[in-house]
Amino acid sequence: MQLQRDLESGLQELGSSIREALDDLEASETGQRLKADVEDLQARAHSGELETKARTELKHALDLANCELEKLAERWKAAEDSKH
Repeated sequence: MQLQRDLESGLQELGSSIREALDDLEASETGQRLKADVEDLQARAHSGELETKARTELKHALDLANCELEKLAERWKAAEDSKH
């Protein structure tokens, strides 16, 4: 019985400490900035801006990969042609 009371008390203290830390974070400049960043991210996600940016960046990365693959294919072809 004592062990259970000690555990419950410890968990209540832990919960209070976590709530206090979260309140401190929320009131801090860092917390406000984090909250604003999350809200901005949500707004951009809902507006489709993130999807558009991700698609643009993915296309750019694929274009670069394609360009490098074409260069590699040309080198292989040149190496094969020089063997014959």
